[in-house]
Amino acid sequence: MEAIAALKKWLYVCAHKNYGNPGISVKNNEWIAAHDLKRVTKVIFSGGTWCVRRSKSQWNDADYRDYLEYYGDENNDLDAADIELFQKNIAPVTRSTLYGNEFTCNCPIGALRMRCKHVLLTQIICNHRQWPNMPALRQTINGTARNRQGRPRNHAPALSRT
Repeated sequence: MEAIAALKKWLYVCAHKNYGNPGISVKNNEWIAAHDLKRVTKVIFSGGTWCVRRSKSQWNDADYRDYLEYYGDENNDLDAADIELFQKNIAPVTRSTLYGNEFTCNCPIGALRMRCKHVLLTQIICNHRQWPNMPALRQTINGTARNRQGRPRNHAPALSRT
């Protein structure tokens, strides 16, 4: 009984995360990841599914299109190796029937019902969101935090008396 109650609670939490809501703010690093993905991938709409080539995919555009044409043909038999290639190279984004018709993705981040770059890119393609000012966003992101306001901090070790 406890397992069933925990499962019901988990399903309720997943259903109400609603990362597709335009009112929920998107972090700067999510915008940058989606913008970088847009520059290196093609998004193909096929049968209610947006197929996004993963950023770590080893395929070029021709391989990607050929596989989707082969995959879309119902007469072709797919084996386990074909499905493994699909999972490694393509992230399908579809509208969910369980979560209020929101976009869902099967990448590791999207499977956790968190907003991923594939869903964000698909929302932009479908005109649910707009790109922000990307050069300004890229200026604010810096690994050394040099864009911080105020007086610079002294990170040198303090002098010791001898």
